[in-house]
Amino acid sequence: MNSEKSVDKVSRYKWTSDDKPGVLMMIDKTALNVDQAYQRDENHSKTLEIASAWSWIACGAIIVGMRGDGFFVIDGQHRVAAAMKRGDIKELPCVVFETQGVREEAVGFLRSNTNRRPIGAVARHRASLASGDEMSDKINSAIYGAGLVIAHSATRYPQIKCISVCEKLARQDFDSFVRALRLSSELAMPCGAFIHERLLSGLFEIDRKMEGGISERFRKRILHVKHAAIIDGINRACAFFARGSARTFAEGILQEVNKGLREKFDIYGTDKGA
Repeated sequence: MNSEKSVDKVSRYKWTSDDKPGVLMMIDKTALNVDQAYQRDENHSKTLEIASAWSWIACGAIIVGMRGDGFFVIDGQHRVAAAMKRGDIKELPCVVFETQGVREEAVGFLRSNTNRRPIGAVARHRASLASGDEMSDKINSAIYGAGLVIAHSATRYPQIKCISVCEKLARQDFDSFVRALRLSSELAMPCGAFIHERLLSGLFEIDRKMEGGISERFRKRILHVKHAAIIDGINRACAFFARGSARTFAEGILQEVNKGLREKFDIYGTDKGA
């Protein structure tokens, strides 16, 4: 038998363990203390959000340090604060670690929060979709209906990753979102470009502000101008106005679309040629 294979990685690479495993306990919520020496300030809006729609699954287990006879919350102070507001919750599930004092708990607080990766927009969308959220389902159908696919990293057509932007626009005006999404897809497809959030937001702004929405004349014109010129126009507008709002994106699109036209498109007036 190969002796090297018989040695586990902990021994071979000299991996360390800085503390001992915790013990799962149900603890009276009033016995849990928050040490402000290392804890962040409480976000009262977050506390109320958790308290008003309590979920034991989302709560999981509170990470607690035990020093002397006291229990100190290392991770989970907002869940504890939310539980304090509810008379139907008496105890909370906790994983309790014996600690030597504030320093060890503060290190644990930093590690538990630093190593935790935030949920990305794509993962959040998929979770909402799986949970049966109606709007997430509509957004998903609109994306695939436009011939696009959701990707964590969009580099080429038909990929789209700006899901948070899609959610924002769809909740604001779903029909305008769908029209902007479809035109973005149609514009990006010939050159193989991914769907850029600036393009999507700018077309959404145009559809909402131009009288009658995005017309067939506008659609034909923007497809004639082509994707690369439109993106360049958006970027120039952002540089000129020193901001990146939907209105700025729309202005950049219109500057390119209106070049050489006698009857110009105007999102704050009337499409004279429609």
